Amino acid sequence: MLENLSMLLLALLLGCTLAGLIIGICIYRLRAIGKAKRVQLDHRMLLSSKNADIEALEQERDVVFQALKIQEKEGVELTSMYEKTTAQHEALQVHARLQAQRLQTLQTELQSAEERCFTLQRDFDNYKMLRSRDLHSNAGLPLLNKRAHRSRLSEIENQENQQMSSLAPDREFPSILESDLPDSLELEEVVFGDEGDSNSHG
Repeated sequence: MLENLSMLLLALLLGCTLAGLIIGICIYRLRAIGKAKRVQLDHRMLLSSKNADIEALEQERDVVFQALKIQEKEGVELTSMYEKTTAQHEALQVHARLQAQRLQTLQTELQSAEERCFTLQRDFDNYKMLRSRDLHSNAGLPLLNKRAHRSRLSEIENQENQQMSSLAPDREFPSILESDLPDSLELEEVVFGDEGDSNSHG
């Protein structure tokens, strides 16, 4: 009887031990599964975060590429504008040099024209003075001498006109008309004509 009880207790103890072992194994497996799920969830979250970072980096890369394309386009435009500006600057420099040379030439021509005008004015003044002197000195000469003198004055005047036309082209200096002559000169010619006529009648 006691032996059967001992065997029963021993069997019960072994069953409890086996049940505890099984329960422990189950609890361990459940914890391991939960831990694995947490690790998997963390891994998924990490993958999601990395994927989000990758997408953000890809978007940033696209933005950078677009910015680089825009910068490259602007660089090409700036290069073209610089080349055009450089060409225009060189053209302006050449134009400025040509204008400076032209201005220097015009100044030289102006100075030469002023000198010719001064020379012509001086010669014309000398001519008027000589003619006036001859008119006064030849007031009492015979008519033939007056005509010869008048012919000589006409030759001198023609020579002066030829000299003026050769020194002063039409595009630079206007021709001197009789209306442009001083009134004193016309008066002297009138006096000379009157004296000649009176001498011829006398």
